[in-house]
Amino acid sequence: MINKCGGESKNILKNTGITFFTQIFNLFLKFILQRAFLVSLGVQYLGYSSVFNDILQMLNMADLGIGIAITSYLYKPIADNDINRINALMYLYKKIYKLIGIAVMAIGLIILVLVPFIINDASCDDNYLRVLFLINLIGAVSTYFLAYRRTLLIAQQKAYFTNEVDFIINLVTSIIQIVLLMIFPNYILYLSLTVAKNIFSNIIISINCKKANPYITNEPDIEMAKNYKAPIFAYVKDVFIAKIGAYVYHGTDNIIISTLMGSVWTGYLANYSLITIALRSIITQVFSSLQATYGNYIATTPSLKKQKEITDMYYFVNYLVGNICFIDCVIAFQIFIKLYIGSDYILEDSTVMLLSVNLCLTLMMIIPSQVFVIYKLYHYDKPVIIISAILNIIVSVILVKEIGINGALIGTTFTSLIYLISRMYIISKKVYKTSYLYYIFRFIKWFISSLMTYYICKWISGFFRSDSWIKLIILCLICSIVAIVVPVLINFQRIGYQKLFKKLNN
Repeated sequence: MINKCGGESKNILKNTGITFFTQIFNLFLKFILQRAFLVSLGVQYLGYSSVFNDILQMLNMADLGIGIAITSYLYKPIADNDINRINALMYLYKKIYKLIGIAVMAIGLIILVLVPFIINDASCDDNYLRVLFLINLIGAVSTYFLAYRRTLLIAQQKAYFTNEVDFIINLVTSIIQIVLLMIFPNYILYLSLTVAKNIFSNIIISINCKKANPYITNEPDIEMAKNYKAPIFAYVKDVFIAKIGAYVYHGTDNIIISTLMGSVWTGYLANYSLITIALRSIITQVFSSLQATYGNYIATTPSLKKQKEITDMYYFVNYLVGNICFIDCVIAFQIFIKLYIGSDYILEDSTVMLLSVNLCLTLMMIIPSQVFVIYKLYHYDKPVIIISAILNIIVSVILVKEIGINGALIGTTFTSLIYLISRMYIISKKVYKTSYLYYIFRFIKWFISSLMTYYICKWISGFFRSDSWIKLIILCLICSIVAIVVPVLINFQRIGYQKLFKKLNN
């Protein structure tokens, strides 16, 4: 595949490499910035920030999946250099996003009234709290008016450029924020810089897109744009339900915890979430860059048996990555927090276990999600997503009242399992026409592999004192190796993992 599509493979490697580097470096920046934030402003303001982010994630569902749909329809006209169709799609995208931006602002202003009820333990005045949320809201709304051209560059396989711009501006802004937090700790100034960073980045990318594609300012074919509406919105109906599910799984815990327990607890949880969110983002980006290669293999391989074989191998790699993250987090999280900000911010070991399990389950959804995109399966699991989302909220609310933070995490774990198992059922029945027990036994074997890995690494960790970053890094490296070796040995006869890399490079 790579030999047939050399140019595309170079872009894949370039996009993946730059994305990986910038994401890793941004992660280190976030560590430094969040520590400066905690020292200067305290854990409560970190809690406010976490709750605001979850609310804005909810508002961003107003996107409905339009961005994903437009991107999918841009690929062919870009390949054909069909300027008229590209221009029509970008005109439609711009028009829809302006309407969505106005709607998000309107809904956000309604939520503005309710913010003091969501953050009911705020130490600041209600109006000050509303000002903080309003600044966040302006940043979110500005994206709909400025960021749509970014999509065209990404569809043209120039994500490396958007990542470079974001990285440079983020680096400069973060340095300024850290300095200001140390000499003039003001949350409004901090937020304003964050919003300005995103606006400035989108403006630069938009100008570059216009220079690279000057035709996008031409008068569009309105009739052609109208013809795209029906298929795009048909696609959106399926994707939107999946977006709701993703939001409920990842974006409601902080709101529930803040409302029922107080925003301080969301601040404590945010120190751990910084790691899990960053890992999820980096790994998702890397696998996303491989999706085109995987999809191309599926599209050019008529044999369903071979399609299933490559999917099984690819999914095993996905599991290995999830297992590494699970083991490293569950073993090293507490040591990391202690070295990073001190023992006062450490949560219970059971909370760490649940966070690590949820991260692993989230990562293990990557390949099933890619299969859903490639085989267009989204319409099959809409009822499951809706039921799971409702269950997640109900279970989380009930358990938070009884057992605290862990209640929200248990709710997420419970419904994530339902989500994962149902998707694999759909894949087994609708795509590969195989017995569902095949995947059940596979999951059981992987669970045993992870359990064995955990106990081995727990034993190894007993030989390490938690008093230095060097020892923590060495421990994580050893645990990562064990997290690969144990599952490979247990699953050796079924894997054929060496074929995966051979096939991806043919």
